[in-house]
Amino acid sequence: MRCMPTPEPHSGNLKGLRVLVTRPAEQATPLCRAIEEVGGIAIHYPTIEIEPIAVAGTFDPATADIGIFISRNAVRYALKEFPQLANSAIETITVGQGSADEYHKITGRQIDFIPHQHFNSEGVLALPELSHVAGKSIVLFKGEGGRDKLESELKRRKAKVIPLELYRRIVPANPPTVEWQNIDIIITTSNMALENLHKMISEKEHPALLNKPLVVISRRGEQLAHELGFVAPPLVADSADTATLIELLNRWLRRQPKNKNVS
Repeated sequence: MRCMPTPEPHSGNLKGLRVLVTRPAEQATPLCRAIEEVGGIAIHYPTIEIEPIAVAGTFDPATADIGIFISRNAVRYALKEFPQLANSAIETITVGQGSADEYHKITGRQIDFIPHQHFNSEGVLALPELSHVAGKSIVLFKGEGGRDKLESELKRRKAKVIPLELYRRIVPANPPTVEWQNIDIIITTSNMALENLHKMISEKEHPALLNKPLVVISRRGEQLAHELGFVAPPLVADSADTATLIELLNRWLRRQPKNKNVS
């Protein structure tokens, strides 16, 4: 699907809803700002820090046939390391709209393709443009580790896959204290963010955490929340883009009993 810039967040009134945002510092500002623009209160508690990885070798990814950007960070670090990508003929794909927006913001160009509905590895692999890739060179711009679904399936389809790890995700040191009585709902946009949140707080705080409503962006995140012991099933957003998350918060808040104090 050809992608367009993300629309403005949906209107609504979050009525003082206090939202814990766990995104890394570099990525949290748009979501925090959007929450506050519609009447919510954003509490930023980053559970991931991003640090760059030196890229070894002399391979020029701009000479590949297709480049797949796994995340916003992948876009940012790839274009910093390989600025020639912005003016190359490589076909570009992102896993989600947020990464496509980041690419457009930096280069002024649109990403060529994004998934139609499932903004994950499976959604990327379902793109018609990747159905016949035998003999093509495909660069995966990614962070250290992560799922190998894309790489293994593209290799099965006889593509030449070049994974480029550009950054790593680490647990922040010396996290601030969370006043759980002042949190109404938590947003996590990756399994690592949720796992780190569980690790970063003390064991005596776990009951407070596990009783909070939680937003995740995938069925894998939903399963992880269940494994960690969250009391209520999490809300599963269709994607991690700001507009989708704001709309989900609005829908959830409208369903709450009028006498329930969430602020």
